[in-house]
Amino acid sequence: MPADDLTDVDLVPGQVADPEAPVPRTLGVRIYEIAVTLPIVAYIVWSFIQNPDILQHTGVPPWQIIIWILAIAGVDLMPVPTTMSSVNFSLSFPIELSVAMLFPVPVAALIALLGTSDKREFRGELPLFKGLFIRAQIAGAAICESLVFKHMYPEWRRLGEGGYHALVWKVGIAVVCASIVGYLINLLFVAVYNYFALGESPLGFIREVHAGVFGEFLVSYMGLALFSVLVITGYAQYGIFSVAIFLAPLLFARQMFQRTHSLQRATDELAEKQAENEHQALHDSLTGMPNRMFFHQRLLDEIEQARATGGRMAVMLMDLDHFKEVNDTLGHHFGDLLL
Repeated sequence: MPADDLTDVDLVPGQVADPEAPVPRTLGVRIYEIAVTLPIVAYIVWSFIQNPDILQHTGVPPWQIIIWILAIAGVDLMPVPTTMSSVNFSLSFPIELSVAMLFPVPVAALIALLGTSDKREFRGELPLFKGLFIRAQIAGAAICESLVFKHMYPEWRRLGEGGYHALVWKVGIAVVCASIVGYLINLLFVAVYNYFALGESPLGFIREVHAGVFGEFLVSYMGLALFSVLVITGYAQYGIFSVAIFLAPLLFARQMFQRTHSLQRATDELAEKQAENEHQALHDSLTGMPNRMFFHQRLLDEIEQARATGGRMAVMLMDLDHFKEVNDTLGHHFGDLLL
C-alpha cells in the first residue's frame, strides 16, 4: 500500500506480497510504470535544476533530511500482513504526510522518493524500474498532499519558526484534507496498476481493500494522520525529534493489526474447515452428489415451504437397472464413472 498505506501489486499483498508468484510484466504494465514514474522524477529533477538552493531555503540541516528519509525507510521495512494477496501495506504514511507538510513540494517528493523502501529491493527480487515506480507513486502522493496542505494553510513556512503559534484547528483540517487526497491518489495508482497487471476492475479492487477487518483497520489507521498535527505544531520546539511522536502509536498499531490479522486467519480457517465438514456430511464421498441426509433435509424444507405457501410438492424417484452387471463386466472403475 513501500512508504504509503498501499503499495505495488504482486500475486501474493498488499502486505503481504508473495515474491514467489510475481505478476506478469506485460507491455501495459511497463507502459503504465513509465507513464507514472518519468513525470514525477522529471518534476523533482527540474525543480532542483531551477532552484539549486531549495534545500538551503528550508532552513533544515541536511542531516535532518536524512533522518526523515531513514525514518520512512525503517518503517517501510516492517510491513503489515493483510488478508489481500495483492496489496503491500506500510505504516509510514503519517511520517511521509508530515514531510509533505513541513517541506517545499519538491523536497517532500524527494524525501518520499528516497525513503520509500521494499525488502524485495534488497533481496534482488524486484526489477529496478518497478522499484522506481513504487517510489515514484509514493512521491506523487506526497506532491498532492503537499500542494493541498499549503493551499489550505498558506502560513506553512512559519510552522518551523520559534515563537509561532499555529492554529491547531486550522492545521488539523488541512491535515485531514491532505491525508484523504494523498490516500486516494495512492489508492488510484495501485488500482490502475492492478488493472493492467491482473485485469481486475479498479472499483472491484477498491471495494476489496475496504472490506472486512482490513477495511476497518484502514479507517482507524487513517486516524494516525492526525498525529501529523502534533509533529507540525511541535516541530519548532522539538525539531527532528518530533518524529518520535509517531514511534509509539505506529508500533502499537502494527502489533494490534498483526494480532487482528492472526485472529482473522484463524477464524477463516475454522469457517473453511466447518464448511468442508458440512459438505462431507451431506454429500457422497465417491460421486460428490447429495446423500440421504441431504435429501431428507431438503425434503423437510420443501414440505414446510409447501405448507406455509399452500402449494404442492412432488418427489421424483429414479432407478438404474442392471447396475451390478456394469460392475461385473467392466469393473468397479467404470461403475464409479457411470455413477
